[in-house]
Amino acid sequence: MAFLHRRCVRQRPAPSARARPAPVFRPFRGLPREAAILSAVSFTVALGYGIVAPAIPAFARQFGVSVAAAASVISAFALMRVLGALPAGRLVDRFGERAIMASGIAAVAVSSVLAGFSRSFGQLLVLRGVGGLGSAMFSVSTQALLLASVPAAQRGRASGLYSGGFLLGGISGPAVGGLVASWSLRAPFFLYGGLLAVPALIAAVALRPAPRPATAALPAPRQGFAVLLRALRSRAYRAAAAANLADGFAVLGVRGAIVPLFVRDALHRPGGLDGHRVDGPVGAGRRHIRHSRLSRGVLRRRAARGMEDAEHTEQL
Repeated sequence: MAFLHRRCVRQRPAPSARARPAPVFRPFRGLPREAAILSAVSFTVALGYGIVAPAIPAFARQFGVSVAAAASVISAFALMRVLGALPAGRLVDRFGERAIMASGIAAVAVSSVLAGFSRSFGQLLVLRGVGGLGSAMFSVSTQALLLASVPAAQRGRASGLYSGGFLLGGISGPAVGGLVASWSLRAPFFLYGGLLAVPALIAAVALRPAPRPATAALPAPRQGFAVLLRALRSRAYRAAAAANLADGFAVLGVRGAIVPLFVRDALHRPGGLDGHRVDGPVGAGRRHIRHSRLSRGVLRRRAARGMEDAEHTEQL
């Protein structure tokens, strides 16, 4: 008995210590402050673009252009982003990330507000192209600042948080943009320009310049193209470029241009799918029933008239 008592005493758990509070989720713990600021900037920019994106094709259609021409407004924005990427990189090397980021966001903001005042399709197309150049300046400078400010061991987590902020803004923006566009197709452009004033101010004031080597020199243009050609020989670089191309086609081409036009023209157009096309079989059936009833009424009246004529003949 004594042995069993000692065994039970040994196995008795010790009194639990004071419960520790649950750890607070801090995704930016250990990262430079630039990672959190750039993630907030990317969220705001994506939120504004998500607000204006559903309204762009429908707004272009108000000028009486075709569906292909309306979709070209999205293509002009994307094309100018491609053409402006390499010059934007040169500008970042020369003037620094903060200045180019603030300038790019300001260019997108001003062009978006002016696009809201567009009186012709040509004005809208040109202003969206200018916005594409500003977007290229913002994208290149932001990625360069993120890579330069975050240590190599933490760049994966920082890039994930930056992309998460951008995607979260892109998801939230269309919901707000749809409500605003239902009131006015010009209002999303003004709201977009107003929202971009916040990240432009943050980029100009709150961000610190990226660390640069003291003896850093700008490469010659030929050297820059040589570096690009060497990168194209890399299979990993080509795979990343192809994936980025497919993602841009899906986001800008299908979701940004085709889906809003499909919803507007195919689903909400008077006399469209919810008009005579869907009502065609039903309407034909109703007309057939109505005509059948009329035919039966005519036959009954003719039969009654024939019986009256026969009775009158018998009386004679």
